[in-house]
Amino acid sequence: MMEKGIKIATLSRLSEERGITKLIYAIPLVKHDVDFYISGDGHISYKNRLLEICNQLNLNLKVHFVGTITSPRQFLKDKTLIINPILIKTGQEYGASDLEVLLQKKVLIRSWDKTQKVLKHKFNVYHVNPTPKEIALAIDYLIDNVSLRKVLVKNGFRTASDLQKKAIKQHFALYKILLNKNE
Repeated sequence: MMEKGIKIATLSRLSEERGITKLIYAIPLVKHDVDFYISGDGHISYKNRLLEICNQLNLNLKVHFVGTITSPRQFLKDKTLIINPILIKTGQEYGASDLEVLLQKKVLIRSWDKTQKVLKHKFNVYHVNPTPKEIALAIDYLIDNVSLRKVLVKNGFRTASDLQKKAIKQHFALYKILLNKNE
């Protein structure tokens, strides 16, 4: 049985290295009827190029450019999947937007890079090569696989919560050192 009203989003900025173009080219390959919500702002010429691609692919009713998000929690509330098909190797194990998605108990589709130590494929995220075909296959697979989505949400939330607690402890320890130096 197909789910209805599936909303998929990005939580990023509009830029080529964030893989938004690849995501748009993936949309016609997705078998399910879904709406895509693309957040963030970027250079106007890039956004115009994305709008033109959507027009050429007849995606104007499926793709919604929502601009800057001031409340990720509110934005993500009704979304089923969040996609971060970043094309560059950041060197980071995870990004702030990744943690935000996981803390909001959402399924994250993410490109492979150094995140594999913290963000593990089919454990707390779903990794893909950032190509239109792989992105579309991942979307369809996760829509059809509710049990895997539940596992990803549970483990993703636990991972992000643990990382957040660790960061708070590190900041507290640093503040304690700084306060003791001033005495």
